[in-house]
Amino acid sequence: MYLGHAHSASGFSRPVALKVLQPHLRGDARFERMLIGEATWGGKLYHDGLVPTYELGLHEGSYFVCMEYVPGFTLAELASRITIPQTMAHFIIAKIALALHYVHTYANDEGTCLGLVHRDVTPSNVIVSRAGHVKLVDFGIAKATSQSSETQGNLLKGTYAYMSPEQIDGDTLTAQSDIFSLGTLFYELLTGTRAFDGESVHETMRRVRDSEWSWPDARPDTASVRIVEQCLQRDCRQRYESARDVYQALLPLHHLFSVFQIADIWPTEPCP
Repeated sequence: MYLGHAHSASGFSRPVALKVLQPHLRGDARFERMLIGEATWGGKLYHDGLVPTYELGLHEGSYFVCMEYVPGFTLAELASRITIPQTMAHFIIAKIALALHYVHTYANDEGTCLGLVHRDVTPSNVIVSRAGHVKLVDFGIAKATSQSSETQGNLLKGTYAYMSPEQIDGDTLTAQSDIFSLGTLFYELLTGTRAFDGESVHETMRRVRDSEWSWPDARPDTASVRIVEQCLQRDCRQRYESARDVYQALLPLHHLFSVFQIADIWPTEPCP
């Protein structure tokens, strides 16, 4: 990812983010399709909780994606810098849930819901901006369940610890799969540890497949516990029916949070 500037004929300039494939992946049709797929969905989806795509281009034989530049940290970076308070965790997860609900209910021009699933809801794919915006990024492996799609197999980029059991097993994914991943994020923000980390990749996969996890001795508030536990049900039919339901469950919790608590992370000079 690079920081660039887009210039207009009138001299107007704005910062943009440029995403390109790493040199050893350029020319690989599989990864090029994933980059093109990310640009395609980024150009179609418009929501405050998503990063829009401005352009898909080809330069000297290599594809690039030009996107909105969001100054801030990924959720992974933010969690490594500070201890995230529970009220901030409620706010962040609620914002991601809103974005996921939009993605899951996105319809084409004919009004047909495509059943889009993100498939890679991880801390590295969530950006928290200086202004307190929370944005979900990276649709490189997103798929519409109403469309035919190839099996991603070992192309899956999602960290195993954040996948759903059905994703580990290679089964059909639905909105509930992203909700499971959202639950793993919530657990991590509340406890500071991953729910399914094992001593090896295979052990992590087994724990995810069995939804084998536990709370630390110091549990978060009861309402948060209930939300995480419903998100992380092994049977997807027992999870929340929609990301909207996750958001509604969080409403009594995150309304106490102010975005200024996020903005204060970045020190700035006071305005004169």
